Amino acid sequence: MAEARSLHELRRELASRAPFLGQLASMSSGWPELDQRLGGWPRGGITLLTGPAGSGRLSLAAGLLAQRTQQGEVVAFVDGSASAHPPALWQRGVILERTLMIRREDERVVYGFEQIVASGIFSAVVGFGLDPWLTPPRWRRLQSATEGAGVGTVLVTSPETAASISGAALRLDLEPSQTEVRVAVRKDRSGRASGQSFPLAGMHGALSGFRRTLGSPGAFRSD
Repeated sequence: MAEARSLHELRRELASRAPFLGQLASMSSGWPELDQRLGGWPRGGITLLTGPAGSGRLSLAAGLLAQRTQQGEVVAFVDGSASAHPPALWQRGVILERTLMIRREDERVVYGFEQIVASGIFSAVVGFGLDPWLTPPRWRRLQSATEGAGVGTVLVTSPETAASISGAALRLDLEPSQTEVRVAVRKDRSGRASGQSFPLAGMHGALSGFRRTLGSPGAFRSD
């Protein structure tokens, strides 16, 4: 009698042998270990990156932007908190000349984010600090725009915001400790890695330079 296999193993085999019609294309995340486990990040679907402030969410997103710009593509980074540090993106390998950067601290930033995604001009679009204005209707419009344009859309959100919305193709929760950063796969539409949790090599050392530390104008901290 054949040995019983886990549900996860069966899902992976089905995905490899008979992918369903709605399966999304993927793109490299810029992190080889993530690509190996997840098969890359989805095009035409939204990826949620969540976790506490300083957990490395922007470092993870920067890997995608670096990968795409180094391939000669154009990307966009939309900052609704106006607190991200553009030179830190450059330090992570992002080619700024191929990156549209928008910084605005009001609800119009979400409308701009939707329009950038819907344009289809950018292979990847990362949104940060949009939580206060990410209402259910706006989320649905963003989903529609992402699917229609076939863009790799990434939202960096708080755990509370991530828990309040549904329909993401991929959700990764970052869990930092003193010695490592673990990635918990809360949702993976492809079925490859849902429920897995693993340390991400190199992430702990990459936590630098993404947001100004409050009260210390010359210092920066990662998000």
